[in-house]
Amino acid sequence: MRNLTTREADLLQSSEYRAHFRVYFEDADGNMEEITNYEGRNWVESIEISTDIDAEGKSFTFNIKRNRNKRSFSPLMKGSPFNVVNELYKPKIFMGRKFLIEIALTGLNGTPEPEWWKVFERGYLNRVQFHSDPMVIQGSCDSSDLLRAYIKTERQYGSETGQPVENAMQQILDDNGKSEYDLVVPTSPNWNIYPYIQRKEKVYAALRELAHQIGWEVKPRFNNGTGDIELMLYEPERDPNDFVWSFTPGDYTDVRRLEMGIENIRNYVRVVYSDINVDDEDGNPGKRQAIERFDQDSIDAFGEIYMEISESSVSNINTATEAITLAENSLHDLKEPKADQQIETGFFYPIQLNDFVEFQPNGVHFDRIQKFGVVGYRHNIKIEEGKLRTVLTTKGRPNMSETGFPVGMTASWLEREALPAIAKINKETTPIQPQDIITHSSIKGITVTWAAQENREVEGYNVYCSNTSAFTANNDRRVARGSINQFNIAAYYNETTKQIENMVAGEIYYIKLRGYNEDGQLGDVSIEVSETAGQTGEASIADGSITEPKLANGATTEDKIGTGSVTEDKIGTGSVTETKLGNASVSQNKVQDNAINSSKTFGATGTFTTSDGKTITVTNGLITDIT
Repeated sequence: MRNLTTREADLLQSSEYRAHFRVYFEDADGNMEEITNYEGRNWVESIEISTDIDAEGKSFTFNIKRNRNKRSFSPLMKGSPFNVVNELYKPKIFMGRKFLIEIALTGLNGTPEPEWWKVFERGYLNRVQFHSDPMVIQGSCDSSDLLRAYIKTERQYGSETGQPVENAMQQILDDNGKSEYDLVVPTSPNWNIYPYIQRKEKVYAALRELAHQIGWEVKPRFNNGTGDIELMLYEPERDPNDFVWSFTPGDYTDVRRLEMGIENIRNYVRVVYSDINVDDEDGNPGKRQAIERFDQDSIDAFGEIYMEISESSVSNINTATEAITLAENSLHDLKEPKADQQIETGFFYPIQLNDFVEFQPNGVHFDRIQKFGVVGYRHNIKIEEGKLRTVLTTKGRPNMSETGFPVGMTASWLEREALPAIAKINKETTPIQPQDIITHSSIKGITVTWAAQENREVEGYNVYCSNTSAFTANNDRRVARGSINQFNIAAYYNETTKQIENMVAGEIYYIKLRGYNEDGQLGDVSIEVSETAGQTGEASIADGSITEPKLANGATTEDKIGTGSVTEDKIGTGSVTETKLGNASVSQNKVQDNAINSSKTFGATGTFTTSDGKTITVTNGLITDIT
């Protein structure tokens, strides 16, 4: 809740108060013009402000008088004095400009002192509807530019030693053109982020996803320390003793909704995650682990209602401590039925989302004190009529025998529940062992194929290769990775040098395969197979092996021929035809002297006389003599 002075708190508790408002709209020149006192009169009939826990920000609706005394705020009225500045047409009210609302509380007949005014809300105008009078103007919160910002480039965040999540969030803001937002963190969650690639999405969605992983929230929120609305990372209140305000039956006039249900109860929570502190069977960090938490009282009352949250292998929930925090926070927020209440009170401007408030019994709807969390609110401010109301939407564990609990993060947890057709299913069943592996020698290495796995959760395969039998298939020895089931490999892991190196023709190499699913979880390792690497260079090409049927038309281009590699004994008789050579492919330095003779070519044979009397002898398409 926003901080209140003693004077303001006394006024709100007494209900004998009046709220005063000043509304400012930015004009075409960047000046803030007060619309509640423009040319000596108030043009604002009413304001509605609304938000809820699932919304990205607040929405605003202003009802503004359009026409009075030949003056109009209609943006298309070029003749209105409101829209002309120094004989230039400049609409007074237009989309994309700022607005500001200030508030001051006094007694019923009081006048605000200058120091009593404070910022209530601010933002931007988005839409102007002026077909009727009053005009309807819609706006969004001050951070609406942040809500529209998009991550256009994937980047890595976190560090090997762990980066505080709030630092990673600020870095995301800075990297994506929103460095003007300084993330406010009243209390650090003490949660470190390890290296991960941030995908392309909205900036605000990326920030909220990080916060929601541990049951925290990030939203534009009034900062009592600075007296301004700022982007804040905070933990929703979970202690029922820390309520911020108590409403008496005289404060709330209409209970519009009050209902309960068990559909959102979860009392047995299992979190599956990859633990960077625990090695898998291959000695690599990130073994899949599980943490379970349950509430026996809830199970006794409602039966076991199971929930599983499956974190991917690249999730930032990657230690036992973080998984326990996730499990306990989600269980805390979901183990009891929630009372869903909508209640109308007198205008209560300091309320904020996630505030924990108390309702004293009215003897009609409940006869015990109830304490609920605020998940939404709407301020209806009718300035001219002087009617000001606030409608609160609250949720929480009802007080039947003990103090209730607030809502926490119910909706966020349920979105992450791993249920078929609702959320991504946990991949505890990893890909089966690759079968039917076939290898054969190929140019510059080995070709390996295997049977595709049908109806399995297989994202792709890793190929491991070593020069030593019975090797361990791990990341050091991985030479290929992808979603196909055939690879041509030309590299291997040298067990002596401990490096990935190019294969040597004629040497034997050993190969293993392993599937992985979309979460990066690895399946069983295949059996080991071996193969001899194929021919890779001139020394490995048998004399006369390049014959005419072996060459595709145009296949012999300059970049395919090593300098001096074309010797007479490498070329089969009649194999070099015009169609086999790319244009300008055979340069002088590619062919040894006398390597190409008439026995190697194919074409016309005969004697021809030129116009200047010279005689040219051609054998199999090759000029052999000129006289």
